[in-house]
Amino acid sequence: VKWEEASANGPIILKCVGVWGSAQLQASVRGGFIMKVMVVRGVNIMAGIVPADADISESVFQKVGHHIWIHNLTWYGEGGISNRSVGLPQTGLAVGGQLHIRYVPKPQPELAVSLDGKTFTPVPAELKRARYVPCVSLCNSDATVQIEDLVDACEQR
Repeated sequence: VKWEEASANGPIILKCVGVWGSAQLQASVRGGFIMKVMVVRGVNIMAGIVPADADISESVFQKVGHHIWIHNLTWYGEGGISNRSVGLPQTGLAVGGQLHIRYVPKPQPELAVSLDGKTFTPVPAELKRARYVPCVSLCNSDATVQIEDLVDACEQR
């Protein structure tokens, strides 16, 4: 995955180079975060979380962490979890569509998702005690996303 930052404080644009590349984003927050992912092009996009020490040199979405597939808004995760509903409409996101992902480490680690950035639905993942960071995986050259916000979830709760 190739990424470029639009400006010093602006959005991050992620574009795929090759097949299923992944990028970790370093959240400069106290541990929890909210990430807003906007589809620029394509549907072969996974957005979610991985442990900070995860090896993302190859496809990770069914091996480590927990991810939402933009194509139909279903959950994929470690242990082979695939195509499971998280309570969002399984219609996918069109160009310009946004997915908000919230991770809160305490008191009990929780991953939640939202389409409007206000009403979050918990993902039924059993999260290990670890330091998680945002991760986006893209497949083939038709996939491009914009990460618009990466904010402290503890301040937003």
